[in-house]
Amino acid sequence: MPAKQKKQNSRQPRGTTKTKPYILIADTSPYSLNFLGGIFEFANYNVRTAQIAEECIEIFRGMKEKLDIVLLDSAIAGEKGVEVILTIRREKPEQKILVVVDEDNARAAAMRVGADVVVMKPITPEAILGKVNDMLIEKQTFMERKRAKFQRRK
Repeated sequence: MPAKQKKQNSRQPRGTTKTKPYILIADTSPYSLNFLGGIFEFANYNVRTAQIAEECIEIFRGMKEKLDIVLLDSAIAGEKGVEVILTIRREKPEQKILVVVDEDNARAAAMRVGADVVVMKPITPEAILGKVNDMLIEKQTFMERKRAKFQRRK
């Protein structure tokens, strides 16, 4: 029994690993920004928010190396959102982008210009958090494969 206790005590609480993931949330609605930001802060993410496409690009450029996920709402993902996605793809092709849309047309457009994942509204907090976590796991395995390939070259 003491071994079991030792194992439980040695586990780190969720989110106390080396670094918290960074997410940039872009949405035109202040309510949605607060809501989504709260979900991800509660889940132990570093959160940055933007209300307009230009602000989203500016924040992205400022934290390009740290940023794990960019989450765009359909309002941002409209005309200006295409510009945001294309800019991100040009400057950091491996950047993970999730777009939340409310129309099939917007879904097709977001996929066409380079979104990694597109989800339809309405979406629950658990579902959006689950999608983002899945994208982070996928990103980590991709980076591990890249590192292994690089190590084999040495």
